[in-house]
Amino acid sequence: MQIAPGCTVEIAYVLTLANGEIVERTEAEKPLRFLCGAGEILPALERAILDLSADQELDFQLEPELAYGPRDPEAVLSVPRGEIPPDITLEEGLVYLLHGEDREDRVVTIAEVGESDVLLDFNHPLAGETLHFHVKVLSVAEAEVAPTPN
Repeated sequence: MQIAPGCTVEIAYVLTLANGEIVERTEAEKPLRFLCGAGEILPALERAILDLSADQELDFQLEPELAYGPRDPEAVLSVPRGEIPPDITLEEGLVYLLHGEDREDRVVTIAEVGESDVLLDFNHPLAGETLHFHVKVLSVAEAEVAPTPN
C-alpha cells in the first residue's frame, strides 16, 4: 500500500542541518506515527513521501520556505528585564513555549541577556535553515477515521 491521504503512516527519520548537525531523529522502535492529510506534520515532508510504501527510504531536503520559513529580523524584540516573569530562567539559548492572549502558542528563544534588557527571538528555532531528511517508511495502513482537511 502506498502513502496517500487517509492512511496511517509510521516513519523513522533523521533530520540534519546543512552542517551535518543532527537536530532530531526517531528510531524504528519509537516511530513518528501520523494520519496522512490531517496536517499533523510539515506539509512539504508529507508531500515528499506521498506514494512511498513500507520499507522504502528517501533522502531529500526542504528549503526554508517549505519548512519553517526564512528568519524574520522583526521577530527579534528587546524587552526590559523587569517585564520578564521571575520564574523564567534568563539564559541564552533557552527555548520557551508562550501561551498568547490570542490563545496561540508561540515559541520564543532567549537570544541575549543584557544587564537591563533581554533579547527575545520569536522565530521558530529552525527558521532560515535548510532541512535534510532521511526517511524510512515503516508501515502504511488504512486509517480507522478519515482525515479532516485543514
